[in-house]
Amino acid sequence: AMTPDAPESVFCSEWAPTYGNPYLEAPAAPADTDVARIGEDDGALRTHSVLAAPDATLVFVDGVRRMEAYLTAERSGTAVRGGSGAHGVGAVVCVPKRVPAFERCASHRYLVWEGGRDLGLPPHPTGFAWEVDSIAPGADTPAEARLQDLMRDAERALAEDLTADDRLVVLDGPLNRVRTQGRHVVGYVKTHHRIPLDADGRAVVATLIAGRLGGGVEAKLF
Repeated sequence: AMTPDAPESVFCSEWAPTYGNPYLEAPAAPADTDVARIGEDDGALRTHSVLAAPDATLVFVDGVRRMEAYLTAERSGTAVRGGSGAHGVGAVVCVPKRVPAFERCASHRYLVWEGGRDLGLPPHPTGFAWEVDSIAPGADTPAEARLQDLMRDAERALAEDLTADDRLVVLDGPLNRVRTQGRHVVGYVKTHHRIPLDADGRAVVATLIAGRLGGGVEAKLF
């Protein structure tokens, strides 16, 4: 049933992967090298021998998002843009001497509307249902970016919930969304849009392989 403030029409346009990979974030603006300076070893990038890690449980938290369709809500000649999409978030728990296991895997579907709209849609006969999320009028955040934010928030909440004294949580992405200090959480950035190292620094990174240290080359940031 149409509510009094419902738009007259909702148009759906299929998400076209050729217009961009829905799994990737748009590159951010280049970071200032001042925020990425090396603090140890007088600013030089060096490898060091380390002690063997204790028998702690490692927990890897990650997520994936997918845009499913673009939506347009039109009423009295005024159109508002939106989108439908989904994200999945979960963890892999690696207990020493045990087979890694999935934990707390969940998915959510959203209708994200720009311009402050909060229009919902009835559940699909197959069981699909959408949570409504509204972006404030005048905000520059597009629906795709908001879906990415919702996924990152879900990853952060799961990472915080899975921390413990005998666990180290490895979270995909930066730690700027982790709200509580002192948690055993490490941020892991897989995709680099800019590497603030010179050729010698990149050579140090290239020598780091699983279970072994590099060749002792050192380099400074630009």
